[in-house]
Amino acid sequence: LPLVIFSQKKNLNEIAIMVAPLYLWLAITVPRPHKEERFLFPIYPMLCLAAVKTVDTAINWMGRIMASLSRHKEMEPRYRDSLHALLWIGAMILAISRTVALQKYYSAPLAIYSQLNHHNDHSDATTQLVCTCGEWYRFPGSYFLPESTRLGFLPSSFNGQLPQPFTEFGSRPEGQALLQPFNDQNLPFPGRFVTDPSKCRWIVDLEDSECFSNEVKYNILARRSFLDSERTAALHRVLYLPYLHERAVESGLVHYHTYVLAEVSSSSSSSSPFHVNNSINTTLCDDDNNGGLLLYTEKDFPDGYTESDRFIEVLRFHRSLLPDYIDRWIINNNNHPTKTMSWPTNVPSAQDIHSLQMDFHFCQRSPNYRNMTQTCQDLQFRIACYWLSTATSPENQQKGFHLIKDLAERGHADGMCYYGILLNQGTIPGVEAQPEQAVVWWRRAVDYHRHIWACYELGVAFYTGEGVPENAPLASRFFRRAAHFGHAGA
Repeated sequence: LPLVIFSQKKNLNEIAIMVAPLYLWLAITVPRPHKEERFLFPIYPMLCLAAVKTVDTAINWMGRIMASLSRHKEMEPRYRDSLHALLWIGAMILAISRTVALQKYYSAPLAIYSQLNHHNDHSDATTQLVCTCGEWYRFPGSYFLPESTRLGFLPSSFNGQLPQPFTEFGSRPEGQALLQPFNDQNLPFPGRFVTDPSKCRWIVDLEDSECFSNEVKYNILARRSFLDSERTAALHRVLYLPYLHERAVESGLVHYHTYVLAEVSSSSSSSSPFHVNNSINTTLCDDDNNGGLLLYTEKDFPDGYTESDRFIEVLRFHRSLLPDYIDRWIINNNNHPTKTMSWPTNVPSAQDIHSLQMDFHFCQRSPNYRNMTQTCQDLQFRIACYWLSTATSPENQQKGFHLIKDLAERGHADGMCYYGILLNQGTIPGVEAQPEQAVVWWRRAVDYHRHIWACYELGVAFYTGEGVPENAPLASRFFRRAAHFGHAGA
């Protein structure tokens, strides 16, 4: 666009005044740390005008170049029209592909919240809660909620400030008085969470999220596919490519979550943070239950059992399942949800470290490096574990720490978790303990990779209050989630 402005000497002032709001708005929004596409809405008309003017000027330049190479003094109209048609048809195809992608990949929240109107009992005048947890930021707006319902937030790994509903008074002083306090540090307000899931009438979230745990019974009413952008190739996140998209799904380049609307059963109990079993003869859950382990509560035992009796029964039960726990804690199992190196028993020996370093050096220099990224990162992780576990000199420990930090910043699952552990411990020379930052990295490992050990560490953090405020119910959620995937410690 600047080239367009300075190429139009006759109309320079008019064009500069015309596009000045565009640059003024960008100067305001670009430096802000938090950016969203909706921030550009006020300048969409200016962007369209600038695009048309830029294309027209570019074609004029092309016409001058073509005319200088031919006997014509200017580009023939039919050539000019053909260039315009070619460019704008291409832009139209991209726009249609993007529009279809948005509707196909990301419309699940709109569709699921719309389903509430079909399942709501309008004869019930009592206020019902529609709850969500980790996906709260995808809530499209209160217009999608039926009458006599309001939005509630279940505790999740997000520990910041949550939005508040508009009041009937709007922005008038009466409405301001009804709002809970805001803060400029993104700290949570305890009263914003629904701590008892059984108080929710419906839950809307991803099917594999923290909302759906064993502590509440529910029935799935509606499902919609929702693109997993973290595990999907960039091209397929942005555009819908017919046929190629379906092939990418088959080849594993495209992954989907499932967005669900669930109705909470009225028989759900909130007296305990754990799942209530119907008998003591509890076995391991099947794969449809995430391979979970059901936990005991006082209601699982016959009357007359003392606390000592209950402890002995629970201990006997878990000892009987010890082989299953050990078998489930092999993270490089192909059926395991987190496909990473074994943790933390796969630390190489002094005899292996030289060959590993040779492999890592070859891996980095391989012409097929882009397709071997995960393999190279796993090698780097094992080498870092060696320096951190066996090295006695501060230099070697710092070497291992920087290798782990590099992995964490590049999104490696084990690297993110281990980096959090090192920050929490603060035992590396020159590295102070930073429990708050440790929690941040564990959350990323859980959110991006569903990392089991990071989930367990989050449970410990919320239970002890190290790096975050103490929150026993949320700690039990993380412990249960880690136990579901076979973490023996959880």
